[in-house]
Amino acid sequence: MRFVVLLRAVNVGGHNKIKMAELRESLAKEGFQNVITYIQSGNLILNAPFNEAEVRTKMEQHLEAYYAIKNPIVVVLNEEAYRLTLAENPFPIISESERLMIFFHNGHLPNAKIETADAIYVASGAAIFVKMFTTKVHEVKTDKVIKTWTEEAVTGRNLKTSEKLLDLLEKPIME
Repeated sequence: MRFVVLLRAVNVGGHNKIKMAELRESLAKEGFQNVITYIQSGNLILNAPFNEAEVRTKMEQHLEAYYAIKNPIVVVLNEEAYRLTLAENPFPIISESERLMIFFHNGHLPNAKIETADAIYVASGAAIFVKMFTTKVHEVKTDKVIKTWTEEAVTGRNLKTSEKLLDLLEKPIME
């Protein structure tokens, strides 16, 4: 089965440094196949003979054992779930003065919507879509709203990165 794996807080501010080429090689030794990484921030597409929960557990154990990352946060979606999540984007049009962040989650969130002065939040399935009324993403404090729907960790990606991962899913698998 094919999966999108998103790692939180990898290669950020000099912490949790992982070279993606090294990660691809080490994951191959753990039974993962066709591992593709995108940029240096923990975006992977891979094949595995496991289910989502097993992929998540194996990835967490791998990151702790090989890279000494304590309590790594790993979000895993199978290919179908990832495609469905992006297809459910409630904000197909974003102006140049806005940004769209997608916060991915393990599991299923109830459909919900909250509007604040600086953003609109929509929870749907495995993601929380946040349409920010600014290009200064770090000025929007998303944690408080996200925690109204889940206490579990989420990991965010901008729309461009999320769409690029979708494009990579379209590429044929090289054996």
